[in-house]
Order: sequence, then structure tokens, then C-alpha cells
Amino acid sequence: MLCRRSIVLILLIWISGPPAEAQFSRLDQARTEDIDDIVQSNMQSAGIVGCSVGLMRGGEIALLKGYGFRDRTNGTPATEHTIYRTGSVAKTFTAILAMQLVEQEKLELMEDVRVWVPEYPEKPEGMITPYRLLCHRSGIRHYEEYDTAAAVYYERDHYTYDPITALDVFKNGTLLFEPGTDFSYTTFGYNLLGAVIERAGKQTFEQQLHERINTVLDLPYVQAEYQRLRPYPEETKGYHRAGSLIVDTPEDIGILFKVPGGGLLCTAVDLTLLMQGLAEYRLFDETEVQEWMSIDHSGGNNFGLGIITGTHRGRPYLWHAGGQQRTSTIWLYDPATLDGVVITSNTFGTATRTFALALLDAIAETELDGPTYTHIPHTLEAPQLLSPENDAEVQHGSIELRWATVPHAFTYICEHATDSLFSNSIRDTTYTTSVMLDNPQPGVRMYWRVHARNEFLYSGSTGPYSETSRFRTRTLSSISDETPKLPLSIYPNPAAGAVNIAAPDGRRITSVELHALSGRLLLRRVVHQRTHTTLSLTGLCDRLLLLSIHTDDGATTRRTIMQR
Repeated sequence: MLCRRSIVLILLIWISGPPAEAQFSRLDQARTEDIDDIVQSNMQSAGIVGCSVGLMRGGEIALLKGYGFRDRTNGTPATEHTIYRTGSVAKTFTAILAMQLVEQEKLELMEDVRVWVPEYPEKPEGMITPYRLLCHRSGIRHYEEYDTAAAVYYERDHYTYDPITALDVFKNGTLLFEPGTDFSYTTFGYNLLGAVIERAGKQTFEQQLHERINTVLDLPYVQAEYQRLRPYPEETKGYHRAGSLIVDTPEDIGILFKVPGGGLLCTAVDLTLLMQGLAEYRLFDETEVQEWMSIDHSGGNNFGLGIITGTHRGRPYLWHAGGQQRTSTIWLYDPATLDGVVITSNTFGTATRTFALALLDAIAETELDGPTYTHIPHTLEAPQLLSPENDAEVQHGSIELRWATVPHAFTYICEHATDSLFSNSIRDTTYTTSVMLDNPQPGVRMYWRVHARNEFLYSGSTGPYSETSRFRTRTLSSISDETPKLPLSIYPNPAAGAVNIAAPDGRRITSVELHALSGRLLLRRVVHQRTHTTLSLTGLCDRLLLLSIHTDDGATTRRTIMQR
């Protein structure tokens, strides 16, 4: 008889999918099973379809693991590299960029924001400063009195993110109160802060994010979300609760109009490395800057500057969470023990803080074993070519070139040519690990090679070409007596000026080709799926011809025909 714990685990696996194998773990088996139980239990109770978890113990990365599905319909599991929206966790990145400029004396926290961004209108309620934006005391509204059309059409009208034009979404709204006199959480306040950062830092917001955070911490995937660039590598689908059901979230308008406040993408690896970077004070020259960010500046509401404070079991912790369509995320760590938790999920409207605190308890006083985390390489591996084998002779017709998967590759460039210098090569870009060559010239030697790319990893990563491989296509004369796959009717033969072709059993002809026995292509015709066709031989002087017929079932039949 099954014990109660086994029955519960079976139910959780049925609901949330099997837990993925740990992609990186320094935990022993017993502690890993405890973590799995906590994750699966919280996923089931919250209705989370898929999530990725990062754990930090004593400032060292302890575990990176995916659970459930990033695509429930197709059964695609979540991994530590699944890409999610950050939601409001983007505000932590924005606050760091602002305080770095303060440390560099390029930004004055108590100055009027209109010194840098005069496009933001003066408000009768009072002066807004970067400091008041950072701690949500500016009075700017949160998704109220904003221009919905400007938000809906922002990405349609802007090829790249521009924080100045993004102000049009909310800049004409009234303030809730005189700046500095009260607290009200606001995403649009951080959007204005992003415009200030761009002007004060004299680089685009995205450039500053890349250079001063991503590069310093070696974050692989943090970037703004662009609808025109989707799908991203391992991008998750989105889900949300509708009554008692968890349903697919339809595609939304995009989030490019609010990059600093909630428009970034990330993986669990990214946020875990960010959390580790904060724990190690790697983003500021002076530790006092980060410590000042981590105290309450909101008048008793526990909001610091891009960081929220909390207490658990009598101990303080730092955190920030995010929630929007297609995501619920959180990072959380104890600054005394340097134990921390990251959860990135694809299900909107699910509480993550209790979930994260349970994992924080579970990781406490854990002994780590094994090598430390190794960052994703910036240069991808060279692909291993699989087929055709080098120096093989292959059948004329459609030829498949195959190679092995390269870790972290998103696209592959397959280059093929008839000379080893690739002077007149053709390059095919594919998301898969194969390409089809459609009827290359017979009787020639072909050369090919492949390299991997990921346009989104570290803002663009590539790898070296594979070794060059070569093969020879068989001459047509050697295959002219090939047995047909279909009992096609070809008449008259010998032909007098034309030949008729008929396909039986409801099959349809898609194209026909005529070659000289030397291999030279004489004629190619697309037939548009007809059951019969007539091919004119007018103007062809060759007495013997090789006829190739392609049908809609993928078959190719070849026959030698003679002209009278």
C-alpha cells in the first residue's frame, strides 16, 4: 500500500509535471528532495504551471532548477534558462543604475527631475526629485490617468526603447499628493527615473544596463522585451487564474513602454547572479551606497530604493517581487547569512513571498558540496557534423545536412558551396539542427560547415565554424535506371516533341525536371499539384534525357526518356 507521502507526490507530479533534473546543484539528495517537495507543494496550491528556482547559500549559488512546464500544451519543461518577464523586479535594476550615477556624482538625488527631463511637465502639486521617484513618494499614479492608446501603440510606433517618448503614456496625469508628503507605489515613477538615468548617464538606458550591471555580473539574458524579436530562446508561455482554472494568457500589447519599471526579461540564473552581486557588494565602489538603498525610505512602508525590507523569524531580509501578464517573480535574501531565493514563474497572480520564505528556511545551515557555479561561456561551441559523412557519395535529390545540438545555441548558419574556399556559398539560417539541399547539381563535390549563434545571450554570442566536411553527389547516369517509387505513367516514350506524365491513386505532381545525362539541368517546372501534366521537349537537342518527377507524398521517380 502506498504511503500518504507517495500519494501526495504522485498528485503533485500529475498537476505540475515532473520536476526537472537539477541543472546545477551543490545540495545532497535529501536536501534536494526537501526543496522539490516545497516547490511542488507551492506550485500545486498556487496553480503555478512552470517556474525556475535559484538558491544561494552563504553567498554561493547552491541550486538552479526548473519545475513544471514553460509550455503546458506541448509538454516543454521549464529549466534554469527559461526566459520570463521580470515584472517589477526591473525596478531593482533601475535603482542600481540611478545610485551608481549618484556615486559617480553624475546625478543629484534632490534635484528637480526637469533639470534632466524638461519634457516632463511641471506639476502644480510640487517638485519631483529622483529620490522621491526611487522611494515611491513622487505622487505619480500607478496605471491611472494614463494614455492607453500611447501604451498600446508604443511598440508599433517605436523600433527601439526611448524613455523620453515613453513619457507620453503618463506625463499628463495629475499627482496623487504633494511630492514627498506620502507614499504610493508606482511603475510610471520608475519610467520617469529611467529617462533621468538616460540623460544623466549620457548613454541609452539599455546601454547602461548592459555595461554597468550585466557585464559586471556576467548576466546572460537580462534585456528589454521587444515583440518584434520574439520568440526568445526558451521563452515561456503565460498563464493566469480564471476562477478555479489556470488558463493560457492571450498575447498582450507588449511592455516596451515601461522598461525601467517593469519591461525586462530574465532567467532564474540572471536574478540569482544579481542577488549574489548585491550580497557581495559588487555593483558599487562604496558599500554604504547599497546599505543606504536597503533601509526604509517610504515613511514606514518598508520600501527602500528599488529594494524592499522585511522581517522573517526575527531576522531582516531584502527582497523585491514582480507580477504582470505571463509572470510572477521574486528575489529575496538574508544580508546576515547571505542565504537567498529566486523564483521566476509563468503564472500571473500567484503569491511568491511565502513560497520564497519557505525555501529560505530550507536552505539554512545547508552544507554545500561540489564545484562552484560556472558561467555560460561567451563563445559557443563549434557544431559536430553528423551526416553525410566526410567524403561520402550521396544520392542525387533532396539531401539532409545534420549536426549535433550546441548548448545555448538559438540559431545555426549552415554554409555550403562547390569549392572549399566557399567563394560562392549559400548560407541557410535555421532554428533546427539540419537543412535540406533541394536537388543540388549531380556529379559534383559539395563542401559544408556550420556555426552556432544566440543573438540574445550576452547581447549576442556566436561560435566558430565546424570543421569543413565534403561529399559528392552521384551522377545522373548512375541512377537513371532507379526503380520508381510510384507506378507513374510516362508516354509516349520515345517522345515526339512532348511527353505526358500521369500520377495514379490520387497523388499529385508538384514539379518535374529534365537533365542531360551529363548532369546539366535543362528544364524545371513547378506543376502546382496536378494529377497529370504535359512537358514540352521543343528546343531540346539531346536524344536521351533524364526525367525527375516529384509528387506530393515526397517521392521522386526518375526515368530515362528518348526523343525521336
